[in-house]
Amino acid sequence: GWRFKEFLRMGTFKKQWEKYYVARYPWLLVPDPTLVDLKLPAHINRILDVGCGSGRNFIPFDGKLKLWGIDLVREKQIKWVRPFKDLSYERLTVEQMTRRLERDPIDLSHTLVFEGGTLMYVSEEYQNRFFEACKKRGCKNFLFVDYPPGTPDGRHLKISENKFSEVHKRDESSINIYKLMENA
Repeated sequence: GWRFKEFLRMGTFKKQWEKYYVARYPWLLVPDPTLVDLKLPAHINRILDVGCGSGRNFIPFDGKLKLWGIDLVREKQIKWVRPFKDLSYERLTVEQMTRRLERDPIDLSHTLVFEGGTLMYVSEEYQNRFFEACKKRGCKNFLFVDYPPGTPDGRHLKISENKFSEVHKRDESSINIYKLMENA
């Protein structure tokens, strides 16, 4: 509520996370490795990247899928990693997106919902509400790359692991891959 609005007014998000919107480091110029060889069901025609930053995770899908990103900053603050072919961007929080999905008849049945380290900043209530609202709107394809329970600062994915068909640790990192996908 008020704290988020104050952060926006003071530019806290821009300062703290600016690197994600202008891709200042080489790793921000390449997509999450989980997406590179991802096999999608044939009917998927759109990816929703929750917390899209400068769009690095759209790279494997550019020219193949509709690209839909949401994030906290105005689009003019973003320096996209490339000029994407079919990109829609909206300045929305996860909470705002959740309420929209709960209210409006948005069809997500042909959408892959992806997030990489974004939901951990959202309350457990809204993580679950977002996930359930996507499912209610027809989404059956999720890929979340996030910290597991037990992360020292308490920032992690709090959606029950048993809601996913596959959960595994990424190499030796402290990141988990949470996947719920139709058969590709």
